[in-house]
Amino acid sequence: MLDVESSVSPDIRLANGTDLRQETEDGAAHSVDYIALSYCWGHGDFTRLTKANQQQFQEKIPLASLGQTIQDAVLATRRLGFRYLWVDALCILQDSLDDWKIESITMCDVYNNAVCTIAAVSSWNASETMFVKQNPLAMAPCLLSAGGRQWYAQSISNTVALSWQRDITMSRWNTRGWCYQEMALSKIIIFFGSSQIHASTEQAWDNLEVEKINAASYLSRVWWDHVVEYSPRMLTKASDKMVAIAGIAEYMWQCGLKSHYIAGLWEDTLPRDLLWYVSAGIRKKRPDGPRGPSWSWASVDG
Repeated sequence: MLDVESSVSPDIRLANGTDLRQETEDGAAHSVDYIALSYCWGHGDFTRLTKANQQQFQEKIPLASLGQTIQDAVLATRRLGFRYLWVDALCILQDSLDDWKIESITMCDVYNNAVCTIAAVSSWNASETMFVKQNPLAMAPCLLSAGGRQWYAQSISNTVALSWQRDITMSRWNTRGWCYQEMALSKIIIFFGSSQIHASTEQAWDNLEVEKINAASYLSRVWWDHVVEYSPRMLTKASDKMVAIAGIAEYMWQCGLKSHYIAGLWEDTLPRDLLWYVSAGIRKKRPDGPRGPSWSWASVDG
């Protein structure tokens, strides 16, 4: 976790486990509140956590050395009144496969336990700002002053829906596999779009416990809804296909899908799960290298 408190210096530091436990008045320990960042890495080079700089980062990370998206997320976290920020590039050792294996399977807890997630949907890579220049009159609705009074004005067309589609649905961020999982697991998301800031509190799991009759079948349908949304999305590393949805699988199990998880399918519904198919028009060849058994949907794209 990053400690972004700015009482002394604008720089930040990598917090250790002791920092992330606070004691209540009765002496009981509890975890700190934090914000998580969801963003596109891109192919550019930017500061990351490694074995060589880990100790130095625990003392100080120069803010100016970070990618612009991460710098902006630090500022947003401070403005929102929080001290801690989780950013994968700075909270997971990027040159340690062992650390990545441990941390990658905890994404369920990282994003689900965050107070909110900041989504830098307007940035194509970590070097771009998520604070884009915006036209106040393009907001939906926009606030106008007239005759000494303030009015909210909105076009008769569905400008809110159009703004959401332009900023989020059609963004590069929305095409990325890891970003889909981060969105699905987050309770509250603040989207920094190209035209305005959006907020969503409709977590994908809000109604999971509503249907008690045949709960396993219901949860299985929810799982496949996520697979349909996730599978066409892109990954920098094709080998991440299973890992980048593992957090959603973990949360499904926590919600009551008490079945063995087998390469993207569930044992209790395996005969039906094996009937998956690739949607017409987006069929692609199987990727090079191992990514899962041939009978799993994760073995192909689309």
